[in-house]
Amino acid sequence: MAKINFDLLVTIADWAGALQQLLDDAKAAIQANDQQAKLDAQTALRSFIKQSPVEAEFLDNIALGAINDLFISVASTALAAIASRNAELQKATKSLSDVTAKAEKDAKSIQFEKVISAMDKAKSAAEALKALENSLAQPDQNLLSKIKSVLDAIDALTKLA
Repeated sequence: MAKINFDLLVTIADWAGALQQLLDDAKAAIQANDQQAKLDAQTALRSFIKQSPVEAEFLDNIALGAINDLFISVASTALAAIASRNAELQKATKSLSDVTAKAEKDAKSIQFEKVISAMDKAKSAAEALKALENSLAQPDQNLLSKIKSVLDAIDALTKLA
């Protein structure tokens, strides 16, 4: 980075030469993609604008343009970094969604297994009750009809699961 003693600049040509050095530094910082050097170049160009004489306003406009160019360069790098972070976030979010979906599916599967097991036990109990009622000398037809209705309902539920 050029060390410019602004107190030694007298003519507009001196100021133009100093600006050229600062522009060269800015160009080198951008080519090297050195963020700190870009910020340092912006600071030096701002100092140039503050120190330059009124007659050098056209040079100040050039320096201001360079400051804006450096800002765009820094912003572009930051935007690229943020885009990269956004891609990482999307990947992590998708991974989390996949894990969540699998866990929900597994939970539903476990719940269905418990429901099916409970229905199987209820069906076994109803069949045992029916067998007991049939083994009686005079089975209660009303009770047998209710047991059959329970067994049919359990079969229908089992088919839904």
